[in-house]
Amino acid sequence: MVAYELKVYCVTLKRIVKVVYMDFTDTNRYAILLCTDTELCGAKVIEYYQLRFQIEFLIRDAKQYTGLEECQARSEVKLYNHFNM
Repeated sequence: MVAYELKVYCVTLKRIVKVVYMDFTDTNRYAILLCTDTELCGAKVIEYYQLRFQIEFLIRDAKQYTGLEECQARSEVKLYNHFNM
């Protein structure tokens, strides 16, 4: 894998962003990562994107297997406790 990083102006966000272009030479594939923190190095951007998917899977599993989206409470205290579980 070869990675290139560049600061560019993003028209949609109307600000300068850091773009990391990852070229997977063995499979002829590529990935483009975008980060609004322009001072972050490219290796950290790649690391954070990898961690992001692990966090999303943990949250999905927590919702699916613990019933976090199936609360029927009406009181504010019970809802607060449920959401912060």
